[in-house]
Amino acid sequence: MILLVQSNDLYENDLRAMLQAFFPDEKQQTAIPSEVAGFDRKLHHEFTFILTALYRGREVCLKLEEHGRVLFSAYIYGDYEDRQSFRNKLKLGIYRLLSEYSKKTLPWGSLTGMRPTKIATAKRNAGLSDIEIEEYYRHTYDCSKAKAGLAIEVSRREENILNECNP
Repeated sequence: MILLVQSNDLYENDLRAMLQAFFPDEKQQTAIPSEVAGFDRKLHHEFTFILTALYRGREVCLKLEEHGRVLFSAYIYGDYEDRQSFRNKLKLGIYRLLSEYSKKTLPWGSLTGMRPTKIATAKRNAGLSDIEIEEYYRHTYDCSKAKAGLAIEVSRREENILNECNP
């Protein structure tokens, strides 16, 4: 079982989705920091690991610990209350932490819970080239080159179909 500890539940669905993507067979439990402080030390050993996200000021502290020992930590800076701009930063930070811990990468990177072609279409409509869009996918989501290319290609095909239906 994985314990997700958060001082704010604003991004709970995103964090749970990322945990599920890396560890599909693990159950998840959530808690707030004050609850964990009251846990018996033995209880920490019942969890595969504990992922903590502490939101304070203009930063989020991420920590992954196993049996009471911190293995990985990271800070994500920015206004976490601005969900639109902060969400991708946080998900990328969690993705990299879980990737390092699990020694796995995901073909779509941190891109979970979104339609990849929607992003490609928006970027194409904004005038970005395919190369710039691919770089965006890779930089923003750690998405593989193959999956970024697929999203761009499907976006182009969707646009062609829509143009044929609505001349």
